Amino acid sequence: MLEEPRAFNVLITGTPGTGKTSLSQMVSAELGLTHLDTGAIVKSQKFYTDFDEQYGSFMVDEEDEEHLLDYLEPILVEGGKVLDYHSCELFPKRWFHAVIVLRVDTQPHFDRLTARGYGEAKREENMDAEIEGVVAEEAADSYDEDVLHVVSHNTLDDMCAAVELVRRLKAEFDTRSSRAAAAA
Repeated sequence: MLEEPRAFNVLITGTPGTGKTSLSQMVSAELGLTHLDTGAIVKSQKFYTDFDEQYGSFMVDEEDEEHLLDYLEPILVEGGKVLDYHSCELFPKRWFHAVIVLRVDTQPHFDRLTARGYGEAKREENMDAEIEGVVAEEAADSYDEDVLHVVSHNTLDDMCAAVELVRRLKAEFDTRSSRAAAAA
């Protein structure tokens, strides 16, 4: 049987440019969780097949995903993690006690992608994906409704509200875990 996480884990996902890394860093700092930037792990562990020059993106195939999951398994089972990635359907449901999908309005999204220096093709692809709600749909198909939270992430106030949401979800998890341990 596969192990369940020993402490609270949260996945923060969304289209590139929605603020996943910024929110993950803030949640990590505020709640004492360890931030895992999946994109950085993919690069550092070379869990990619090729680099797409046109989009400036690493190409991750199914075998790469399997290696990534094998790498992450013991880390996520340990618990106490904030994982951020632009895709979510590949991660097992059992890893996460909360899944936060960030959504952003068109203008701030365009501005963020432009500030990153994304080329027109990559910016357009990401803008279309956000407008169509691709990541939110993937998350709804992949995770149970009780752990899934789709939040607006346009402003600093939105970021603070998202941190408070994760704080509340973690507190609820900690209370349930304490009660279960006391009853055992």
